[in-house]
Formats: sequence, structure tokens, C-alpha cells
Amino acid sequence: MPQNDRSRLQVFETEVEPLLGAITEVRYEYPVEVDYFRRDIEPLLHRYGLNFLETSSAGNCFGAFWTQPDGSYWRGGIRSAGSVSFWGELDQGPGILRWDPDNYARVDDPHGRQPILPTLANPMVVFDDEPDPVPFVCSNKISTFSILDTRDGVVRSFAFDVRQPAGEVIKFDQFSLDD
Repeated sequence: MPQNDRSRLQVFETEVEPLLGAITEVRYEYPVEVDYFRRDIEPLLHRYGLNFLETSSAGNCFGAFWTQPDGSYWRGGIRSAGSVSFWGELDQGPGILRWDPDNYARVDDPHGRQPILPTLANPMVVFDDEPDPVPFVCSNKISTFSILDTRDGVVRSFAFDVRQPAGEVIKFDQFSLDD
């Protein structure tokens, strides 16, 4: 084993591994002002008229609310309690913050994008008992994935309830890259 690898292993074994049992959370900060996708990639996609889909495997809205078409905020039953907890846990004492609140939008998209409802089904309605369609998945119970079929140029998005691994997978949206 090369010396550099041995020293890294030693640091892991002596400094990191003893702390692993005490870890209660890991939070990654993604400062909005250095969002590489928003700053560098999205302008190129727009300039050349390319469609794109922003997706993730499962979601938590970190306390953010969505301004609905009627002007009211979507808070969603359980999620409203979660948002109070999320923002309430921010301040840990004078001058001590658990995370930078500027990196998390309280309302809507931090980059000003307009939300678009899924075209075929709404995972939050199907799997999370949300009474009205919403333009996002904000649940730790739902996993989403998208497939780009390069043969026909169509992006298809699917969702399933992670509590039911053998359960139904629904197609909730699709669009052609030619649209």
C-alpha cells in the first residue's frame, strides 16, 4: 500500500471511525450563489433551446412552501410540522446556526423557475395522500427516477413508494426533447 494511502487509512481509523457512532446527521450545503448548474449549465440549455428535467431520487423540501395558483402557500399536512421543525432548529444559540438559511428557499424556487405539474399522474397524490396535485415530490416515502430513451428522444419519469419495494411503479411524466 502506498504511503499516502496508509496515512489516509490511519487518519480514518484514528480520527474519523471513533466519531461515527456519535453522528446524528450530515448536512451538505449548496450555496445558491455558486450553484454550477444554475450559473453555468442552465444558461447553455436555454440558449440552445434544450429541454431538461431536474430530478432526484427522493425528496425533502426542507421547509419550503410553494405558492399555489390561487396565491396561497402549499404547506401539506405533515410537511407543515416538518417545516416548523426545520426552520425552528436553525438557531442553535447566539451566533450559532446549524446551516446557512440563504441556501434554502422558504417559498418557491430559489432560482425563480416556474413549477410545472406532472402531465400523467402526481406522485404526491398517488403515494403520499396529498389532496391536490403539486409540481414536485417532497416526501421521504417516494423515490423518483427518469429515463432518457435516446432512440425516440423521450424522457419518461417514474415514481414508487419506497415502503412497498414490490409495489406499483407509476409513470408520472414524459416529454419529447423535440417539444
